[in-house]
Amino acid sequence: MTINMRCTKLINKICISAKEIGIGQNITPFVIDALEQLLSSGGGILCFEKGEYHFYEQGAKEEFYGVSNNSAGVKKIAFPIVGFDGLTIDGGGSVFVFHEKVFPFVVSFSRPITIRDIIFDRILPSSSSFDVFHQSPQGFQLMIDEKKVPYTVKDGVVCFHRENRDFSTAEKKLSLHKVGAHDVTYLFVGDSSDSTENLPAPYMLTDAEAVDNGIYFRYRADTPVKYDAQTKQVHTVLDGGRDIDLIFLNQSNDILVRNATVRRGIGMGIIGQLSEDIEIDQFCTDVEHYGELSTLTADSMHFVNCRGYLNIHDCSISHTMDDVINVHGMYTSVKQVNREKLVVGIMHQEQAYFNPYLQGDCLSIIDPETLDIVATYQVEAAELSGDGRCVTLQGEVEGDIALIRQGYLVENPGRMPDLHLHHNHFSHFPRIRLSGGGEILVEHNIIENCCCALYASDLQEYWYESGRIRNLVFRYNQLDHCNSMGGESFIEVEVSGFDRERAPEVHRKVSILNNTVKHIKNSFIKAAGVQELVLQDNVFN
Repeated sequence: MTINMRCTKLINKICISAKEIGIGQNITPFVIDALEQLLSSGGGILCFEKGEYHFYEQGAKEEFYGVSNNSAGVKKIAFPIVGFDGLTIDGGGSVFVFHEKVFPFVVSFSRPITIRDIIFDRILPSSSSFDVFHQSPQGFQLMIDEKKVPYTVKDGVVCFHRENRDFSTAEKKLSLHKVGAHDVTYLFVGDSSDSTENLPAPYMLTDAEAVDNGIYFRYRADTPVKYDAQTKQVHTVLDGGRDIDLIFLNQSNDILVRNATVRRGIGMGIIGQLSEDIEIDQFCTDVEHYGELSTLTADSMHFVNCRGYLNIHDCSISHTMDDVINVHGMYTSVKQVNREKLVVGIMHQEQAYFNPYLQGDCLSIIDPETLDIVATYQVEAAELSGDGRCVTLQGEVEGDIALIRQGYLVENPGRMPDLHLHHNHFSHFPRIRLSGGGEILVEHNIIENCCCALYASDLQEYWYESGRIRNLVFRYNQLDHCNSMGGESFIEVEVSGFDRERAPEVHRKVSILNNTVKHIKNSFIKAAGVQELVLQDNVFN
């Protein structure tokens, strides 16, 4: 099968037709071939005639990536956009159906890049909901329709039969999410090789038994917790950990994602790291298409150590199993320091193999007890070491090197974008998490049915996410039922690791202006660690 390629002196364009290739056939090798042609000819446009396209692992590009806040590893990539100087992917309103463990888009060391007019889908739902029955001090039962969710139970282990592969609890834990609330408990089943260390939520140790209409989970004697007897329905991910996202942006600039809709996705929607000048326009989810409880199993958008201008607008996002937006930096921790080098540790397992530093970065070295900046460090070179959990830096300390101690935090404050989040509609999600030293403007959004409409903080306690707020303005937003999923307040501003009374004032200015607020369950705002907090002309109904 050949692909129609039209080349001119001004532009290269490759068009792909599902009718020519065959409806339902594996499109992945054709896309890989087309991208190689466009890369060799200096970029251009890859367009799709409107239709339905299926992407399988066979023919995918395999490459190792350390994706921050996700699982590092070899990805099987359908669209490896690497080293491009100008490329547009025009889906033409087509449905892209991803099978098995295909990772849709990787954009790395490229600019400018446009991805537009695509409906993202998967052949199987990545999550499912189950009713909880027969809870007792000995265990509990999940009612599972074996026809909809095929599985087997053997030797205390559950094996869910996915597309051309199995997902076994011998390798991965399950996360049980309470339906209608932001509450997670991890479930280890059988002799699992997954780690119980450094988890953000409680966990149970069980063995599985097949019973009529489902699975009975019997508690082991050493289980730390037992399940909440009030829980009647749970939602869980059936495809393992965070190792597949939709669009991964790595060290790339001038990115536009426009008119992209998600019916089903595994992991995050868009995850960007060390990238610059990004616009997200009309990124939407479609929960009604299948009538399932979730569209994405993690954050819809997540940006780490990015800079420049981040413009997110006219999006409609709902039913995500984690935050709708998360913008932050990344703390590392001092391991060794001298005049020649600085060695820092990557503290969270899901940041492994991500080097957050580039030549020319100016880092802040921070006392974790007070959050005072004790010195700065000019980076000349940075290299991953220690099995992906350390970074060795070459550069120069500015300040008294004797003040720097092992365990001090290292932040990259220059890699914080100016964020404009506007004219969006967000519902049924945990939080909007924002931090950083850029200009942050959140305006004219509809935000409803969540745990927290705005959570402005670093997260150094667990995720080692950094971000001192310089100027955040939250105005002209419509807020409704914004702590209905269990949050304390509609808006929370804090410094992680410190209670409100003793939080150091690391955030400069937060302004909450002219918002319309409905159905407060607990409180409107709780704030700490802010030098200047402005509350003005908010309307409460």
